[in-house]
Amino acid sequence: MFKFIAAAAAAVLISSAAYSAYAAEGDYAVILKHEPQVLLADESSGVISRSGRVVVVKSYMDALSLAPASEIECIFEDGIAYLLDTEVSDAPPVNDPSYGRQWGLEAINAPYAWAKGFTGNGVKVGIVDSGMKRPSHADLPIPSLSLNAISNASDYTDYGDNHGHGTKVAGIIGAIANNATGIAGVAYDSELVPIKVTDAKTLSISDMIAGFERAVDFGCQVINMSLGFTENNTPDIAAIGSRIQRAADKGIIVVAAAGNDGNSTYQYPASYDCVVSVASIGTSSSNDAPSTFSQHNDKVTLAAPGYQIYSTNRIGTYGYSDGTSFSAPMVSAAAAIAKQINPAITPDEFIEALKLTSRDVYTTGYDEYTGYGVLDLQALTDYLLKNAPSITPSPVPTATAIPEPTVPPEPTDAPVPEKSELIYDGERYVLTAVHEPFSSQTRIIAAFYEEERLIAVKSAYGIEGNEINKITYPTEASITKAEIFGWDFSDKERPVPVSDKQTVYLSE
Repeated sequence: MFKFIAAAAAAVLISSAAYSAYAAEGDYAVILKHEPQVLLADESSGVISRSGRVVVVKSYMDALSLAPASEIECIFEDGIAYLLDTEVSDAPPVNDPSYGRQWGLEAINAPYAWAKGFTGNGVKVGIVDSGMKRPSHADLPIPSLSLNAISNASDYTDYGDNHGHGTKVAGIIGAIANNATGIAGVAYDSELVPIKVTDAKTLSISDMIAGFERAVDFGCQVINMSLGFTENNTPDIAAIGSRIQRAADKGIIVVAAAGNDGNSTYQYPASYDCVVSVASIGTSSSNDAPSTFSQHNDKVTLAAPGYQIYSTNRIGTYGYSDGTSFSAPMVSAAAAIAKQINPAITPDEFIEALKLTSRDVYTTGYDEYTGYGVLDLQALTDYLLKNAPSITPSPVPTATAIPEPTVPPEPTDAPVPEKSELIYDGERYVLTAVHEPFSSQTRIIAAFYEEERLIAVKSAYGIEGNEINKITYPTEASITKAEIFGWDFSDKERPVPVSDKQTVYLSE
């Protein structure tokens, strides 16, 4: 048996380090009144572990034999407790090998949005810049929409990046994630639309605006502009701003770099009121400090990491870069996530959400160096989920699909089918929605499902008195059914349903 002895007693002494392994369920814990200096053990020892006055033994008899009853405060059967938190893992949230070099992703809490299922899926992000590597970088998606908007260009389809700036921006927004290659973009499922407006560091403002207009024409819901000019470059600040405002009035979120001169001069388009102006944080000594090169003025909306940002480059590899040019795409990616959560969110609503959720790092409240703070995708995601309006009368199974307007249907004299139908024509799914006559303010929303998993949401506006809409959807998914809703958007702030849900199954 065990007995307490003085340190000088002649015995076989066993320290706590000599006891076997760890306690487990079925073992017994003994709490002693006094911490013994040493325990004397013989071959029948049942001691498993010891920590201070707590000794764990194999059986209840071992517990009773451990010490005189007067020295034992209590005996209880051991068990298992748990940390009251979500599972903590040292593994990165994606399998891209250079994720650890992208300090900005953790700084803006991008993995939180990903874990919630928000990666910019279905949102078009226009990148008005120097183009994108062509043939595509192994870590960048091949764009389905692109343009060379440089005036007098010999090939308007050539979006290839001869400078490198645009490829870096593209990687920050939408580098492919979980492909065991390179890096991960902040909104890695968004659709990148490269609009090439220059082959050099300088460019004409007219080419910039031409590229911007084409991004609008392409249906981009977010447009990134990591470029700019000052009032010294053109006297027509207001005229150019009217084109940006026109896009904002359509619901397009425009994000621009605040500038890299390290002074308070207004750079445009960042300094237009309808544009999100992004400054940079990050220095050699602090990731939270304003970057010394970053512009600072009362037009700055917020800041994002812009120092030593690791991204794709035009030669097919990766590299580090500094500048508000690389802060802005993080916020553009956040805008894509916002559009995924709430497709109807306006630029003003997005800016307000940024004001309410950005994280103070420089001063409390607004300052001209970091605006309302640093982008925080965790707070932003939670805020948008809490405040996003529902677009259907019944719960949507997932929030990863985005309504994407299609071209309004042309009037037809063809007879109206008796009921709605869903067919596959070999290349795409075609949904014919038959309904009561709608007004021109009515939006037909169709949710496409693969079994019970929501794949996409498409929409189209009706024509006055129209009773039929056709919505097409090309996809590799095996669509099995569609749900059709009619919503009146006369009041865009408070749309109302005007028809019951129809469920249409794929015709064999």
